Amino acid sequence: MCYSAVTKTKQQDSFYFDPSPINQNVVEGSGALLRCDVSNRRQIMFYWTLNGRQLANTSRRHQIDSDLFITRVDRAQDSGSFRCIATNVTTGIALRSTEARLNISCTSNACCHVQNCRLVSINQSINLLFDVA
Repeated sequence: MCYSAVTKTKQQDSFYFDPSPINQNVVEGSGALLRCDVSNRRQIMFYWTLNGRQLANTSRRHQIDSDLFITRVDRAQDSGSFRCIATNVTTGIALRSTEARLNISCTSNACCHVQNCRLVSINQSINLLFDVA
């Protein structure tokens, strides 16, 4: 009887990510879903990290089952390396997924960034010229 319990524990620890989170191209302000699951879910608990720090669930960024959903991607708050952590709660053995990054792009004026500003005098009026990224 003890032997079967040991065998059962070993089977629970033999899991791998399927799917593992992957890099995604997203537009700032849009939603994103980072997928994560494991081959054997028995006794598995999931959480997510960003740049090595565990993420807390918020209304903007929260876990749905084992996946991470971001309702409005924000360049300042969502830049970096996301990882899914899967832990066997019986044995304490945890696996860290590969890194996944959000490649955040802009398609509207809402996320333009001023790079240069200069004053130009034309016919007694002053104009501001901006270089926008």
